[in-house]
Amino acid sequence: MRDSTRVGLHIRLTRTLTEIAQKAARLGVKHFQSFFVFQATGTMIKPTNDDIQSFLALRREHFNNVYLHGSYWINLAGIKNQGHHVLQQELALAKKLEFTHIILHPGSAKGVHKREDGIDNLARSLNMVLKKEQDVQIVLENASLIACTISCFLSSGHGIRYSGELTFFGKIVRSSCKLLPDSTSKSKRRIIA
Repeated sequence: MRDSTRVGLHIRLTRTLTEIAQKAARLGVKHFQSFFVFQATGTMIKPTNDDIQSFLALRREHFNNVYLHGSYWINLAGIKNQGHHVLQQELALAKKLEFTHIILHPGSAKGVHKREDGIDNLARSLNMVLKKEQDVQIVLENASLIACTISCFLSSGHGIRYSGELTFFGKIVRSSCKLLPDSTSKSKRRIIA
């Protein structure tokens, strides 16, 4: 007998949140991830109360962990805090829907000259989120296609890309914990890289 409790799926948002949960339940998985943004239009879902209640009933009956994949508009490493408003909206909906994790890409550190400055920007952004949010764990995803974890763009406009080495994620996690003034062991455990 196959063990479907150890495998999760990324299920695309097509119409409603309930449809995502129904599909995951049909497939017999205990974990899944999804975006809150429709791929075709780039707009965020605005679920009805009925959709929320139906989703929550399925979530509580069938699933252990539910992962939100944060929008690609969110740029935690950037100097201008691009997408932070979107992140707050997505986190509010994730909490309402009892999502356990949010998956975020580190982002692009535009305007910095050193890799460490990009990591510091990312750490400050993570600290801002961790200070406000206690219920959702953050999962940092390595950049797609094993590209870079942080892109630093020099003022000349030429990009420098760093490989997706795990050592960068270690620096990010250490920086986030170090920069948190009221750092607690609970906060340190809430970032997964």
